Amino acid sequence: MWSVCWTRSVTWVKSLMKSELLKRGEGYRTAEIVLPLWWMEKLDVHQSFKFQDPFGLSADGSGEVARYYYAEDIQYDVRGKKLRIKAVDLQYILRQYLVLGSETLIASNYNAASDTDKMFAYLCDEFSEKFQNGDPGKILASEIVG
Repeated sequence: MWSVCWTRSVTWVKSLMKSELLKRGEGYRTAEIVLPLWWMEKLDVHQSFKFQDPFGLSADGSGEVARYYYAEDIQYDVRGKKLRIKAVDLQYILRQYLVLGSETLIASNYNAASDTDKMFAYLCDEFSEKFQNGDPGKILASEIVG
């Protein structure tokens, strides 16, 4: 149960809950990163950051595509000289918007598309607002503004 005791605005609470449900609807995608402690001087993880695993799997062998994350938890291990970062993937924000992609570079069918391809312009059913596989969809425009 969530308590939003700092506001009395029903509109604001609804907006906040919608945002949280979008974030958590398909579960958080997280990354746990362990770095040498001296990286503290070179890396600002207190803001959102872009992380790419060059050894991550990809269809063309170029490595995993970089994603934006924000640090949810940072632990400093002074004895072990390590910095442990638990970060949450921010891709859920991009999934809400319609971003045009090249037809030659992304999968033509949403059901066959990779997670990265699904960021781009696939339109869902206008009435159910879902894709054929049940994923929440994107619509081109809303007829109701406001």
